[in-house]
Amino acid sequence: MATTLKDIAKEAGVSVCTVSRVLNNPKSIQVRDETRRRVLVAAQRLNYRPNIMARGLVKKRTNLIGVVVSSLTNSFLSETVQGIQDVAEELGCSVLLYTHRHNPAKEAEYLQVLRDKGVDGIIWMPVFESNLPLALELEKEIPLIQIHTAFKSLTSPYVTAEHEKGAYLATEHLIKLGHRRIAHFGISNDTHGKLRHLGYLRALTEYQIPYDPRLVFEAGYDWHGGYASAREFLKLPVDQRPTAVFCCGDLAAWGAIQCFKKAGLEVPEDVAVVGFDDLTITPWMEVPLTTIALPKVETGRVAMGKLDEKIQTGEAESVCLDVRLIIRESSRASRLAGVLNRAQNC
Repeated sequence: MATTLKDIAKEAGVSVCTVSRVLNNPKSIQVRDETRRRVLVAAQRLNYRPNIMARGLVKKRTNLIGVVVSSLTNSFLSETVQGIQDVAEELGCSVLLYTHRHNPAKEAEYLQVLRDKGVDGIIWMPVFESNLPLALELEKEIPLIQIHTAFKSLTSPYVTAEHEKGAYLATEHLIKLGHRRIAHFGISNDTHGKLRHLGYLRALTEYQIPYDPRLVFEAGYDWHGGYASAREFLKLPVDQRPTAVFCCGDLAAWGAIQCFKKAGLEVPEDVAVVGFDDLTITPWMEVPLTTIALPKVETGRVAMGKLDEKIQTGEAESVCLDVRLIIRESSRASRLAGVLNRAQNC
């Protein structure tokens, strides 16, 4: 039989009302420290577990938070979800997590499921514009926070990062090393990919480096896409090859490095490589990867905090978090870039 507040009151020698104050408001000034200690010791001794659903009924809440993201496999999203869960637990909430694996029908289905389960709010990484009409309906009924990407036509707040700025910093880093022919392994049909391409273009423009569309390759975010783009890169005449590559994601950068090494090129001596995301593997690659660090865990923590604000008050502000350039061994002035730089300075 489950332990009740009455059982704890009897064990601690206090009233049921005092037990309720201690367990539901640990910082209550109406309870003396010694009394609070007795109640908590009694609750632990009796293995008391709070009935979250019953507590939610009193507050007209389920204490359930829905999370819908694309995938946790080989992704920075696992760290974001951990940040969400950490804050949710601090707030006494449980998390229902769904991953749609880039399937728009599944994304729509999971959003509907969470609505049917009566969750208090949803944290969602928007991917498919085809589900925008559903999202417009949902945000009228349920507090909604967008993470990492945002549909600006929604009124719901978002927590994102400076993707365009990160790409600018990555490209500028390579330019300052002396590189003038810089390839971009990107992705054209993705919100983050578009922002990162814009950052790449802005850096080239500001440093008066002509844009060459032949140096832009469709790689995506995975290892295979990076490897395939590197193979296309190697088909360029040697005297026209870039001396550096800015990759849209760390896994693509990893695939590119392995392709270059297989072809006999040294990284970074022959070609410098920069990634994006700062996945946990990046310091441990065969060539530790220079990359842009996203605030992955912080995004989740901030998003959960904003969702709680919206649940409590009906309002919350959007936030765009900063990014950082992490310099490791994969980016240095290449042999060719160094020769060109010295020639320009003569």
